[in-house]
Amino acid sequence: MLSLRKTLILLFLFSSFEAHSQATGSMLRDELPLWEAGLGVVGGSIPDYPAAGHSTFHTVPIPTFVYRGKRVRADEDGGLRARFFKTESWEFDLSLGGSLPANSDENAERKGMPDLDTMVEIGPTFIWKIIKPSKESPHKLILSVPLRVAISTDIKHWNTRGLTFNPVLVYMRERVFLPNMTFIASMDTRFASDTMMDYFYSVATNFVTTVRPAYEAKPGYMGTSVALGMSYLLKNKYNFFAGIYQSSHHGASNEDSPLFVKRNNTALAAGMVWWFLESERKGVR
Repeated sequence: MLSLRKTLILLFLFSSFEAHSQATGSMLRDELPLWEAGLGVVGGSIPDYPAAGHSTFHTVPIPTFVYRGKRVRADEDGGLRARFFKTESWEFDLSLGGSLPANSDENAERKGMPDLDTMVEIGPTFIWKIIKPSKESPHKLILSVPLRVAISTDIKHWNTRGLTFNPVLVYMRERVFLPNMTFIASMDTRFASDTMMDYFYSVATNFVTTVRPAYEAKPGYMGTSVALGMSYLLKNKYNFFAGIYQSSHHGASNEDSPLFVKRNNTALAAGMVWWFLESERKGVR
């Protein structure tokens, strides 16, 4: 039996398409706890929005919880979700995602415009487990295809921001260089409705300046991203991680927007989690 290992999928916490700040026990264990709890902190430099010209450094405390129930899940396969149907190779869920807020006064292109609030996304997700790991071959490949409604919020106000379609391919490989080290790679592409694009790229007449003309955003393609990360577990309790997230917005629907500044964005993140508690009861795969 392999020792307990945990892998934090940090890359999704800071990306604009997911909020998968979830952790998991080793992919190769025969049995996994029903739930696991941890505390940690993660920091990173993140673009304010896709194709933004400014990035914000966020430091976020992360109370992290994993739950492996038959119907309710919070794990590396797709973050927090409700599992409706499952076979050995695929499942159909209701899942959550999101992105972090940004202060417009710190962004030259958006100065004088409303801040961007925290974004919460919810909707159905199809997950295909293309490659499942074994003790002989510690590789895992998953395709996640969510269609979600996006909602922006500052807690006091909640506003619907349209739909996002965001297929994500995730590869994981344990035992890289060291027994307790895990390599993580992902690729995703994102499409959004006109309401979502309006939120990021439209410029209303009351926000027009000499360098920021009026603009009405169009629905369609937003960008494609690749993420790479490493995670290391020390003494089965302390998880250290770092990663990079590179996005390309070449050919995006709103390249003509004055708020569309960079065709390439880079995000960096690093942090740690202390895993301090797990259940005796076992979970389900």
